[in-house]
Amino acid sequence: YDYTKYNTMDEISAWMNQMERENPDVVSSMIYGQTYENRNIALLKIGLNSTTPKKAVWMDCGIHAREWIVKLLLNMDGYIYSWIDNTTRLWRKSRSPGTGNCTCFGTDLNRNFYANWGMVGISRKCCLEIYNGPSALSEQEAKAITEFLGMHQNQLLCYLTIHSYGQLILVPYGHPNISAPNYDELMEVGLAAVKAIESVHGKSYKVGSSPDVPKSMLCHPVRHIKKKKFNAS
Repeated sequence: YDYTKYNTMDEISAWMNQMERENPDVVSSMIYGQTYENRNIALLKIGLNSTTPKKAVWMDCGIHAREWIVKLLLNMDGYIYSWIDNTTRLWRKSRSPGTGNCTCFGTDLNRNFYANWGMVGISRKCCLEIYNGPSALSEQEAKAITEFLGMHQNQLLCYLTIHSYGQLILVPYGHPNISAPNYDELMEVGLAAVKAIESVHGKSYKVGSSPDVPKSMLCHPVRHIKKKKFNAS
């Protein structure tokens, strides 16, 4: 596997299999859903086996198809489509067809989650990149991740979703009038991460909720999932 180049979906899948095969005591995999085009959505579970319950850190990547910098992919259909040629390279959404009279394809999976669906940072025009879908969890990919985390909500310690845009660490919520109950704690963790990144890599990151970060133009309803949808502590 070549970490110095962008890799196709087949190469990424082969890498996942390799990680599990070469590290059986630490890495295991499971399928927890399917994409619109019937591709299996798989995860890698990383951790030593234990007889006592442990908390989990969830990390998802590649929810936007064109963000090739990340490896493990939720939006596989869109990612594969973005590899076709230069005209599809910047494809962002899923690949499900439009409903009703819409002739365009895709929903912004980032804006298809249940909490505060359709409130801010979205478009109801189905051809636009920030179209949030006909209804909350209308997309198989968003539904799969929500159902899986719902079954394991009591095990979750932290939820991380990785994007390639900007030097930003964004905390819940992606809504200008709603703050997370543990906002101060999240900011403390985020600021510590910013300091650590700068000390190691010399890169300057900003931290805050998406409405507070200048020019981010990001609304991330998936950040609502743990607190708003599942009411987990």
